[in-house]
Amino acid sequence: MVHGKSWREKTFDIFNTIIMTVLIILSVYPLYYALINSLNNGQDIINFGMVLLWPREFTLESWKTVLGDASVVRAIWITASRTAIVTVLSTFITTMFAYAFSRSYLRGRKVYAALGFVSMYVNGGIIAFFLMISELGLYNTYWVYIIPSLFGGFYNVIIYTSNFKAIPDGLLESAKMDGASEFQIYSCLVLPLSKPSGIGSIENQLSCRKCGNLSAAPGDCRTNIRKNN
Repeated sequence: MVHGKSWREKTFDIFNTIIMTVLIILSVYPLYYALINSLNNGQDIINFGMVLLWPREFTLESWKTVLGDASVVRAIWITASRTAIVTVLSTFITTMFAYAFSRSYLRGRKVYAALGFVSMYVNGGIIAFFLMISELGLYNTYWVYIIPSLFGGFYNVIIYTSNFKAIPDGLLESAKMDGASEFQIYSCLVLPLSKPSGIGSIENQLSCRKCGNLSAAPGDCRTNIRKNN
């Protein structure tokens, strides 16, 4: 027989809902605050202060001024395009590497692991990275945002590898017996079964794009954040 929730479970649900609602409001309100003030008349804000709930004098003049600047529009386009391109390509390349790394029969696996772990904690520094970018001809080009970030970092490889190893080997062996190639197993079997870790990694990639600091190793958002702070 299925019983209803106990009073303790109901109390927990109520408090959990209240706490989560408050956290959501605290997270969303700063964005809403910036939006409503951008839609309010500037002179009105000077005279009466910032608005808190909704615009007192609605206007789009601030947005027209900002979007009327070609450099701002270009910056928005670069940010949006690099985020989309790098997120897709980096996820694809990193998951391919992680799939190969998760296979026990990969030759040189220990060497790749050693190089990967070292790269997580040690990098050449800003000068070496700048010289490398200059020698590759990427300096002051759009591709400086794309090519150095194509590999999502060994941290993401570890996350993907842990998830890929959780897939039963018998399932992969069955696919091989049916004639599937390694790439078919990766794209048609492994990736669809790894959506949760994929979503988490994509979110991490999107966060990394906000760091905007090329002084750290590509793909290592944590290093970028530490340097920015």
